[in-house]
Amino acid sequence: MEAPPGFAADEVTQLRDCLNGLTSVMALPALSTAGEPAHIASTLLDALLETLQLGFVCVRLHDPEGGRPIEMVRVAESLQGTGADQSVASAFLGLRGEIGIIAAGSPRADFPTQSERLLLDVAANRATIGLQQARLLREREHDSRVIVDTIPGLVAILTPAGEVAVVNHELIEYCGQPLEAMKQWGTNGTVHSGDVPRIGQVFTQAITAGDPYDFEARIRRFDGLYRWCQVRGLPMRDLSGRIVRWYVLLTDIDERKSAEDALRASARSLKLIIDTIPALAWSARADGSAEFFNQHYLDFVGLTADRASGWGWTAAVHPEDLNQLAATWEGIMASGAPGEAEARLRRYDGEYRWFLFRTNPLRDEAGTIVSWYGVNTDIEDRKRAEAELRRAYDSFSDAQRLSKTGSFITDLVGDDHNWSDEAHRIFQFDPGSRISVQRVRDIIHPEDLPSFESVIVRGLTGENVTFAFRIVTARGAIKHVRGVAHVVERVAGRPLFVGALQDVTESKVAEEALDRARTELAHVARASRRAHVRGRRSQAAGHSWTIFLPSQAC
Repeated sequence: MEAPPGFAADEVTQLRDCLNGLTSVMALPALSTAGEPAHIASTLLDALLETLQLGFVCVRLHDPEGGRPIEMVRVAESLQGTGADQSVASAFLGLRGEIGIIAAGSPRADFPTQSERLLLDVAANRATIGLQQARLLREREHDSRVIVDTIPGLVAILTPAGEVAVVNHELIEYCGQPLEAMKQWGTNGTVHSGDVPRIGQVFTQAITAGDPYDFEARIRRFDGLYRWCQVRGLPMRDLSGRIVRWYVLLTDIDERKSAEDALRASARSLKLIIDTIPALAWSARADGSAEFFNQHYLDFVGLTADRASGWGWTAAVHPEDLNQLAATWEGIMASGAPGEAEARLRRYDGEYRWFLFRTNPLRDEAGTIVSWYGVNTDIEDRKRAEAELRRAYDSFSDAQRLSKTGSFITDLVGDDHNWSDEAHRIFQFDPGSRISVQRVRDIIHPEDLPSFESVIVRGLTGENVTFAFRIVTARGAIKHVRGVAHVVERVAGRPLFVGALQDVTESKVAEEALDRARTELAHVARASRRAHVRGRRSQAAGHSWTIFLPSQAC
């Protein structure tokens, strides 16, 4: 470095030494970061003693809380034990020395020079900033400790390296051990040994990467029991982005874990129950697409859950039934009410069987349908029985029609009657229309009403009855009806009759015609005998007679 014009060589040397000293002081990390006050003061004294080549330097720091001040002294080795005179200079720490004061001495008579004064003031300012930061940090830490201790939870503060620095009162009481023991959480059984390898890896990775962490672990409580806790850690960074603290919150979730375990066990039990139901159980979303099938369903149709989900299940529906089933399903969803349908499903071996589809909606608290639950019941045997019954009924109906015989089931007390189609035809009532005692009474021939009423009275007492009466149909036809009714059981104390009735009009008419013919024939026979007797008497008297008989007798 060349000297500017007008400067002497010794002035340049002093300026260079001053700049080097300023650079050294400004570079001291302990004066620019928030360390402990004693450490800041010690660093300051060592730097000034060496940089200014002092005989001694001392500092007095005031305790802001009124405690004893911190006092430190550094003496150059060359002056230790001597009583040489010293030139002294001082500088305030703080605007008026409220933080403290620095005093420096040198055996040189010209101490301090202008550059040394500047260096001493700069060093005092840097130390003041560091001490103020340290004080603020202590205050913040104190406030943080107060806040942490008042948080209604289990809280810990860790160093940037992940070591336990502070734990709140609740965490100490929960674990039943002091801070020093808590610092050894990985080895002293605070954390369950079965969880240490897992969470140790997660914890180390998070601290190294500076990422938040969240895991579950079993923590030993004061009574020796291990309880599940959720552990969440968040880093706190300074303005430069460096992590200065880790804040950790522990939450006891043992009841929740127990509830979750019970729920999972319940879910497994429920699934086992659903899978063992002897029916095809399923559920669908609100839009009708399937989301669940029990194992019995999947085994029956021979599909996997993935293939059957959505609308894949329709591949097992008989092609002739698919459109009708889809239309019914759309109608049920549109109505929002329970519903049912029948369709054939293809079994895993290719055989189709009839099933009854039944479903109910599940609604949330607002009444909105969130899903549908259904069961398909095998009704193949019922459908076959119904087919056989229809064939038998058709044959029975044909027999009744040919013999003009109707059947009925009657509860006279309840006036409840179930008539066959042929019975309706005999009385010329509309098929399937409701029958009542009064409706029958209204068409009974007036001359036969007493007989009809007698039959009803006897029937109400539970007596088996036979009957024969005439009816006058709505078309004006007179029919002769006869029948029989027997009690087969009593329902709630009332007799239940099963009976048969027959239209005997044709046979009755034929019988009446035969009776008339018999009457006429008997009359002719009597007339013929009388005429024969008179003829014989005339011959005996010598007369000859010609007898003419009625043409019917020929």
